[in-house]
Amino acid sequence: MIIRGLILFILLTHSIAWAGQGMGPGPGFVVAVGGGGGGVTITDDFNRADENPLAAPWTQIHTFNKPRLVDQALRSTEFPTAWAYYNQAVADDQFAQIKMSALSSDNGVTLRSNSGRNALENIGYSVMYNDGNILIRKWTLDFFTNLNSVSATGLIVAGDILRGEISGSTITAKVNGATVLTATDSTYASGFVGISVKGQYGDEVDDFQGGDL
Repeated sequence: MIIRGLILFILLTHSIAWAGQGMGPGPGFVVAVGGGGGGVTITDDFNRADENPLAAPWTQIHTFNKPRLVDQALRSTEFPTAWAYYNQAVADDQFAQIKMSALSSDNGVTLRSNSGRNALENIGYSVMYNDGNILIRKWTLDFFTNLNSVSATGLIVAGDILRGEISGSTITAKVNGATVLTATDSTYASGFVGISVKGQYGDEVDDFQGGDL
């Protein structure tokens, strides 16, 4: 029992250390305790072979348009916005962030996300770039409401980190750690963290991180 406990301690310690290093080398994704605010942190650097669609533990929301992994970055398969969430339970207060390899409309992250009827519709919140703006949106069965927006001019460029946070009913958008936008909504109380991508033109997102806030 002592030996088994020691082995588990060593494995957990290594996982925490790896998560704290951010998007370093590794087998693509890892779930660890000790990141974010001290709870669950998920990282996926997508540094692995192509996947079409993006494979488990990611869950595709649309049955016809799915994020795919191409050359170690994410794109969508067709024109409509593609969502996928990481199938790992996280706290209701949560965060998700992504590297914006290119600025393309609807690229970003999702919070408290779930599937709608017949796994065809998005449910949850998104923090995304769209047509020269940074938006916070609420999605209900593929219909969206813009909760707040701000011009992206001077706030974000390709290669920046776009991050969304939700605590209670407050949703926050950040770029490289700086708050650029907030909104309030209490429609959804729980769900998964994930990504939104509309890279039908080859625009990509990369280096996902999310979990407990």
